[in-house]
Amino acid sequence: MPLLQSTSEQMSTFIFDHPLIDGKLAKLRSRTTPVALFRQLVEEVTTLMLYEVAKTCPAPPNRWKRRWP
Repeated sequence: MPLLQSTSEQMSTFIFDHPLIDGKLAKLRSRTTPVALFRQLVEEVTTLMLYEVAKTCPAPPNRWKRRWP
């Protein structure tokens, strides 16, 4: 789960402590990573980060009303 560090009300920083993200970032940093793999890894890391950040967001209120008894 990402740690949230807030320096002001408008800006928040997430620190990701996830083994999959760490492994993919290590491959991204390598100078020998081919361009196609680099792009794929960026997409995968982005998806994992989005998932981790979304877990911290509150669920929206239920706006659907039951219409059955």
